[in-house]
Amino acid sequence: MCGLAGIILKEKDRDNDTLNRVSRSFTDMLYEADMRGGHATGFALIDKFGDYTICKKPKNAYKFFQDQETLDNIDLIYNGVTTLMGHTRYATLGSPEVNKNNHPIRTGQTIGTHNGSISNHKELFSKYSMARYAQVDSEAIFRLYETADNLDDFIKDRLPKVSGRVAIVWADLERPEYVYMVKANNPIQMYYIPEIDGYAYGSTDAIVSAGFNVDYTNSIVIEPNTMVRINTKT
Repeated sequence: MCGLAGIILKEKDRDNDTLNRVSRSFTDMLYEADMRGGHATGFALIDKFGDYTICKKPKNAYKFFQDQETLDNIDLIYNGVTTLMGHTRYATLGSPEVNKNNHPIRTGQTIGTHNGSISNHKELFSKYSMARYAQVDSEAIFRLYETADNLDDFIKDRLPKVSGRVAIVWADLERPEYVYMVKANNPIQMYYIPEIDGYAYGSTDAIVSAGFNVDYTNSIVIEPNTMVRINTKT
């Protein structure tokens, strides 16, 4: 059991007060997500040009946000940032002390987070002749996307071959205007947040509510076995 927490922003100019609100809310969401996994905490900031920052450490969220490097990185939020992708890890395979096992995971031009477990990860790496750089099973999902011919190939032919529990959020740095998520058989809750003109998502309602006073009429219902693609330009 891991925790997903994130904010997806529409491309637009925001004042410093709003950007500071986004940063505080995202931090509070990760604190709440810590109850789902305190072995490691991390986030990725991705901007509209495909530039990114990843910060992750084998620490629970409370110690993570006491780290000066973490604070320096969370201060990098500016008007060009469209995706704040967070994760708290409960480790089942791959030591958190080996930081490449922690999330967000970058595979080439793909940055993603996963809540769940993959029972056939070894078979997937072998079947698709994919390079493996970490021990964590989640890497298999994002390697499958990175090496797929296109999105349809990944969704229709590759992802259905994954056995286990899956809720994933990812971005493709070559198409940074899009953020993707798949709610298979693990939870993702998402809300539209009017005051920031963006979406907040988490593994639980409580994670989103820790960052925002959510209006439940703004809930975005995602059914199981559904993919969502958000275009931050529109």
